[in-house]
Amino acid sequence: MLSPEELEQAKAAEALPWPLPEPKRVSVGKSCSAPAVRMPVVLDLTDSGIPMERLSLAQLEVRSRTREGLLVESTGSDPQIHLPRFEVPAWQVDRIIVEGRVVSEEAGPVPVVLELFWKTAHIPDFHPLASARLPWPRGKDAVLPVRDIPFWRTAGTPLLQLRVDPCERAGVRVLIRRVILAPKPGPTDG
Repeated sequence: MLSPEELEQAKAAEALPWPLPEPKRVSVGKSCSAPAVRMPVVLDLTDSGIPMERLSLAQLEVRSRTREGLLVESTGSDPQIHLPRFEVPAWQVDRIIVEGRVVSEEAGPVPVVLELFWKTAHIPDFHPLASARLPWPRGKDAVLPVRDIPFWRTAGTPLLQLRVDPCERAGVRVLIRRVILAPKPGPTDG
């Protein structure tokens, strides 16, 4: 039970206005048409793939880069890999596949969560409205069907760039081989 003094303090605090959070702002561009491209679009992170100078890494240390892929260890809570720019009509993409696996982690049994961000002509900055989070299954590739992504069809076209946040904490090692923008499976692509 509150004392009379504590009750007066609580009443005085209730009378104060609540602080308003800063609004989240989104840069908005204009969607435009883009010619269809040959699918799938493969962003290769192995040693024979995209040159390192075309990748931008934040809060990640590169442990190795071989034909198996890019092995990185997170050094903070928001590690990021910015892939090179490209131009792909959003309607052509059925799923995004991150080929790789979680190699080790300091935090133990807590699931590793992968987050993908994308830039489009309409949303030209990496923003939570143009992102999706998914658990990274142990020992498996991460697959994100675009039908599960809110705003996929309304975030604009074409897709211009991807950012892969491989985890959400320090001390996690991940091996990423390729990021694939895959079309709907057809008779020849399984």
